[in-house]
Amino acid sequence: MYSVRSIRPLDRCTSRCCLLIPLKRRDIQSSSSTQANRPKSSPNPHPSSSLLVSSPHPVSHIRLLRFGEETDSLPDVERSWKRHRERVQRWHHEFWESNNKHFQDAKLSFELEIRKSHNRLPTSTELSSFYKEYLNASYERHARYNSDWWKENADMLFPAFRAEMSALMRSAGTTMIALDAWWQRMGHAIVRVGGGYRAQGVTMR
Repeated sequence: MYSVRSIRPLDRCTSRCCLLIPLKRRDIQSSSSTQANRPKSSPNPHPSSSLLVSSPHPVSHIRLLRFGEETDSLPDVERSWKRHRERVQRWHHEFWESNNKHFQDAKLSFELEIRKSHNRLPTSTELSSFYKEYLNASYERHARYNSDWWKENADMLFPAFRAEMSALMRSAGTTMIALDAWWQRMGHAIVRVGGGYRAQGVTMR
């Protein structure tokens, strides 16, 4: 199994529109004092809304993203966008997994052929010829993938915009509700402070 770790929230537009996100390596301190002072992790350190990124897949070499879990409160437009990203990532991963397996099989066959005929490993010149022939033979498949990849990225722009607007409106709605509750509390506090005073009439002669 390859590891999965959490990433900190990014800019909203970046975190929603990016398919792949680079992850910086961090130094891990293994001293006993650091371990002793480190707070104990909770049973579920990653909230359901966290965006998780794995280490590179052993075959496709793609860092796979695990998007937040779907909840009943998630609007349809955001749920659809999440599934869209999952579908594109699955297609992207499956292509490179299949491509890399095909390449490794072809390279192994070439090496076995050289060893069988010359009883040695292939030279760098022979490997260069193999790489060139392999790329030429795979040109149409790679060109088709490249075209589909650009098309998928273009098709994600509008759903990403809709999901971003939906999330922004939900965030603004929550802010307005909190602000309204704050004003109500302030109003009640002002009434309580002024409750002990009575207006004094003044007679003008």
